[in-house]
Amino acid sequence: MPVPGASDPVVHIRLGDSVRLSAAGSCVQTPPIAYRWQIGPLDATTNTLVPSLQARDVDLVGRVPGRAYVAQLTVTDGAGNEAHANALAFDVHGWQKVDGLPGGQAIDDLSFGGGALWIASREGAFRFDPAAGTFTNLASAWTFTGPDTFDRDIGSVWYDPDAAVVWLAARGNAAGLWRGDPAAQTLSFVRYDAADALGASTTVNDIAPAFPGVRIATNLGVTTAPDGATFAGAIAPPPTVVEAIGAAPGTTWLGGIHLWALDRAGVDLDPFGVSAGGDSKIRDIAIADDGPMWLASDALGAAVADAATGEVTARYTMADGLPSDNVRAVAVDGRHAWLATKSGAARFNADRGQWIAMGAQSGLEDRTDLKSIVVDPATGDVYAGSGKGLVYIRRP
Repeated sequence: MPVPGASDPVVHIRLGDSVRLSAAGSCVQTPPIAYRWQIGPLDATTNTLVPSLQARDVDLVGRVPGRAYVAQLTVTDGAGNEAHANALAFDVHGWQKVDGLPGGQAIDDLSFGGGALWIASREGAFRFDPAAGTFTNLASAWTFTGPDTFDRDIGSVWYDPDAAVVWLAARGNAAGLWRGDPAAQTLSFVRYDAADALGASTTVNDIAPAFPGVRIATNLGVTTAPDGATFAGAIAPPPTVVEAIGAAPGTTWLGGIHLWALDRAGVDLDPFGVSAGGDSKIRDIAIADDGPMWLASDALGAAVADAATGEVTARYTMADGLPSDNVRAVAVDGRHAWLATKSGAARFNADRGQWIAMGAQSGLEDRTDLKSIVVDPATGDVYAGSGKGLVYIRRP
């Protein structure tokens, strides 16, 4: 490739991505060869695998969005002869605002599916088309199939890829569960047996797959509709408030004050030490395809657990690099993870075993109080919602 300069970057990376620079050389007459890297600006360098830049391989992490970094390599032989050149330049892509969301833009939950981003907002339910950059207000653009309607105050959303429908949890006067059909562009109020299943609870805290069907978490436990329409039965481990559901085929966990295993009586775990004097609830659960389970707590940081047993393998707080211990949501991205916290986002770079905190960014200072985060599985783009709107960070 042509030798790049500071004004001509050839590599684009995302905030928090790691880059390994590796040099190779040989010398017959005056060995040995020594390598020295110079990185500018220096705030890109967080090299934990190599203690200095005088090595053949060096790892870098770009921490400042919008900044162009240049890596210069100097090669020295045993006689002290030197040769140096700009070996690589790269730009760091950070968060960007998504403009055009109607209303006050107070977002509580996000879900990606069917090629669209589904948004639960205090102003209603919205569909965002990333390709076109357009929003659709479901309450005004779609048709209600019955006399019940909603126009705002949606707290949770989940897109079911198997049934190709979107589920919405409304609060206020239209409290309850709604089923949206994108193909027919209709919205239907879904009733469940409140008397037998959930007492008088109409508050839905989370929506998740049931394999098959859908499962909802409420203030009085969880209930399931395997057919995607009829809810029956309740599971209410004490205490009965269930805030989050983490689901994968054959594995489902419930989160609240404690962590409970669905369909395994007596599995009542305390991953954040609440029983020992902590004060926290599990607000979100995400299970990665390769097995690890991520837990988000509202006061004690995040944890990683075995998805089969629930045994905690690691816990992370601000001391480990999180921008806040108040974690509202977690999303998995292959081996990596993203957190939405009260003070911004954080990315766990699994290649380095390191957190990259993403706090206030120029132009986005009012959008660090994040409530939700989700990854587009097709592109790897990450979307985060706050009380002030929507932001995204693209995978170059």
